[in-house]
Amino acid sequence: MALDGLAFKIETNRAKAAELNAGYQQTIERIRNNPTLSARGKQQQIAAAHLDTTAQVAKLQADEQAAIQAKSVDLQRGLLGSSGTDPSHLIAFRDAQDRAERLGGYREAANVLDRALLTSDDTLAAAVLHKALENNWSDVVSTYTTARPEQAERLSDLQEIAQFNGVKNSISNWGAYATLPPSELERMMPEQIAQIATATVNA
Repeated sequence: MALDGLAFKIETNRAKAAELNAGYQQTIERIRNNPTLSARGKQQQIAAAHLDTTAQVAKLQADEQAAIQAKSVDLQRGLLGSSGTDPSHLIAFRDAQDRAERLGGYREAANVLDRALLTSDDTLAAAVLHKALENNWSDVVSTYTTARPEQAERLSDLQEIAQFNGVKNSISNWGAYATLPPSELERMMPEQIAQIATATVNA
């Protein structure tokens, strides 16, 4: 599957985040149980550990989002983008994009797509498909897929990637990358936690 590499990266990043958060919890317990530290000293070390883990986990999350975006762009270029570089092709590509953008609804889009497919105007057909995907015109998308079965897998992958940023995945994403502050840092803003972590404290 074309998305196996992306799925593996997401799974790997989230596993690393879980490992970091597990180590973070162990670090907090070690600090709490250190009899040589004052309450303030413990809070400072916990704040430092929290900031460090949060930064590492945030980097993994940003890396996941960048990978999703890069794969999405790659698929869109293959499915919808312009592959020609000569001036006449670029003009035709821009004209097709403008025409598709002016489509008033799925019925008009379906008619324009039918004519584009009939005349083998792949540039216009791809532009209409782009518009159909943006507006969730499933009948128009289905017409394109039927006429261009060689693009079916790429289109399916693009639609699956769109789900990565859906509500269900957003909840999963938050859970995978959440580094919750412990009780010592409850109700504190990140700026407050940073101040505690960098303060001079006599243990």
